[in-house]
Amino acid sequence: MRDLIYILMVIIALILQVAYFSFYPLGGVIPDLLLIIVVILALFNGFRHGAYLGFLAGLLQDLFSGGLFGVNIVSKLLLGYTFGFLKQKIYYRNFAIPVALVILATVIDQLIFVILNNKLAFNLAVWLRLRELLIPLLIYNALLSILIYPVIYYLQRKYLQN
Repeated sequence: MRDLIYILMVIIALILQVAYFSFYPLGGVIPDLLLIIVVILALFNGFRHGAYLGFLAGLLQDLFSGGLFGVNIVSKLLLGYTFGFLKQKIYYRNFAIPVALVILATVIDQLIFVILNNKLAFNLAVWLRLRELLIPLLIYNALLSILIYPVIYYLQRKYLQN
């Protein structure tokens, strides 16, 4: 049941990202709700769940994005797996830590995106992309993670404890 709820969270985040936020970008950027969900759930549930949810979120994002297929799968899977290892190492119940980790994950996600796209298909202006998109995306993802984290924390403590 718990895994079904996590999958439902990923699907809801995808629907919001594709159907709402993509039509109302702030500062020319669309937040990565799937990244936020993957990082927060990986912190709560460890590297296995983080990897599974990262793979699922990346697959869905690749299917609905129209970009180079596989880039989001690799990125979200690696980030879910990596941040899942922090479950036993940090005190994730502190409100500021998950937000800081979402910011770090956003930077790493964008670096992976740029590196894979440069190597596989496109010749992106790396510094231009990072300079123009990264700062607004960091702010957007951080603000949304401030709103999303308490909801997931509540659901996790109330209904989804191991």
